[in-house]
Amino acid sequence: MMNLRSDDQRRSESPAERRRYARYWLRCAGVTNPTPKLVAAVVEHAGSCPGGSWKSLAVECLVRKGIMPTPETIDDKLAAWTACLTEYARRAGEAQPEEWAAKVMQIGRGRGQRVIKLPRLAVAMAWLDILGQPVTLLQIDRLAPWVQRIGHVTRREVLAWQAVVSRGELPTLEAVEQEAMVQGSQVPDDLADREDEVVAFVAKFVARRKIGPTWQEVGATFGWSGPRVNAAIHHLGERGLLSFTETKRSLRPGPRSIVTAS
Repeated sequence: MMNLRSDDQRRSESPAERRRYARYWLRCAGVTNPTPKLVAAVVEHAGSCPGGSWKSLAVECLVRKGIMPTPETIDDKLAAWTACLTEYARRAGEAQPEEWAAKVMQIGRGRGQRVIKLPRLAVAMAWLDILGQPVTLLQIDRLAPWVQRIGHVTRREVLAWQAVVSRGELPTLEAVEQEAMVQGSQVPDDLADREDEVVAFVAKFVARRKIGPTWQEVGATFGWSGPRVNAAIHHLGERGLLSFTETKRSLRPGPRSIVTAS
């Protein structure tokens, strides 16, 4: 998902940085050569809303289906999801299914939130649709227990989870870990020629901002999708050219790096 950044971070970003994030996000969604119009639409409609919000999910769903995000197409998608949740509530015996669905669809409409935590069944419904799987009540119930919470998993695990679900498989812990290992071997073809560039980028970023770049920022800079940037950073970490921990923005030049920030 595009937005795991705070309101302050989003407000401080330049238009160029927002477009760069959008292009990276689109590559992760399978759009390798996005048009300027599509990049602008993603920035406009998803660039300012929190990660995990209904609007950001709707934009991702539309993009993956090849539909341009507009106010009308976003509203149509949200209406379709509302109808699905209403039917789910009716089948579950909810006394007021329309009101229940409307309440769920209102989650995250407030300001100042970084990440929205929707009910698991709602997340399951949305991601089945986003990843091109049948959105049935049975499938929602089947997937809901395996929904991962942002903030409790790494981006590596999120990407692996999405890949497993997109194949129509159940994302058990074992399946996700196995997929993550496969994705971890997908080192970018041009990494060997760009190792010094990556390390120099990290060094200059740390020298300028006193914090490390996010892995998303590395991917956006070098044109790598999520699995590939994960594999690249792990590969450089194993070689001692980069170092990082589980702490956010911990990426730094490694002990074997001879590249300086100058």
